[in-house]
Amino acid sequence: AVKSQQKENHVMDGSRPVPNGAPGAASNTPGPASAVPEVRSNTQKVYETTNYAVPEKVTRATKPVGSIKKMSVAVLVDGLYKADPAKPDQPAAFTKWSDEKLGEFKSIVASSVGLDPKRGDTIEVKNMEFRREDLENADAAIAAYERRKMMNHLIQYAVIGAAIALFFFFVVRPFVKWLTDNTVENMESFLPKTIEELEKMQTDDLEQVEDAIPVIVDKVDPEKVEGEMIKEKVVTLIESNPTKAAMILHEWVHRPKPVVTDKIIGGDGGKGDGKGGGGKKSA
Repeated sequence: AVKSQQKENHVMDGSRPVPNGAPGAASNTPGPASAVPEVRSNTQKVYETTNYAVPEKVTRATKPVGSIKKMSVAVLVDGLYKADPAKPDQPAAFTKWSDEKLGEFKSIVASSVGLDPKRGDTIEVKNMEFRREDLENADAAIAAYERRKMMNHLIQYAVIGAAIALFFFFVVRPFVKWLTDNTVENMESFLPKTIEELEKMQTDDLEQVEDAIPVIVDKVDPEKVEGEMIKEKVVTLIESNPTKAAMILHEWVHRPKPVVTDKIIGGDGGKGDGKGGGGKKSA
């Protein structure tokens, strides 16, 4: 394939005189003028450069890390078990599958695993008698396991309950009993033990009550109680609406004082001309 190409063309066209005459000094002596023959020359040069490259094709393919070169598949199929009605106590007899059925199994497995004969994959399907398990014994084993598991849980709960009971009887109960005994003893120490002590305590209590009665009466004075209630109500109103309370206080402070003029009537006939010095103003 042509990668690049370069071409140059040079053309030269001209003429020049042909040298003539005898060599030596005679040729330097001028003689009569004569026609000088000329020689014409034409030159043409062509340069052409062509670069060729080897064609190439780049293909990028993404493949998995691993690839399957060959696959071999083997399948075991259990047979049929047919019981003899004449011998119900005898176990069922094993019977093999026919070749036609095995061929069907082979086709199903080959299509499911993606078998490729061109790659050299092989498959084998065989008929074999499997070991028959006793399901009754298995059920008995499972039941025994469940019973052991339940017994372990019961024992665990019983141990926890016993620990709680022991803690209650040997720790909580003695502690509560000790607190109760100390409380009863302290109460008994404060109670009077004789009739004289009881009468003395009653006398002291009566004296304290008599001393407290005047104080209670003073505190329960209706006028004082009413004044305190009004004071608390005013404070509550001011706290609930301080702006309005400030406005009312401002009006009280800046309200103009009223001016009152009193006239004194003279003793001459009960009339006054209003010009005497008896006039008096009070504010």
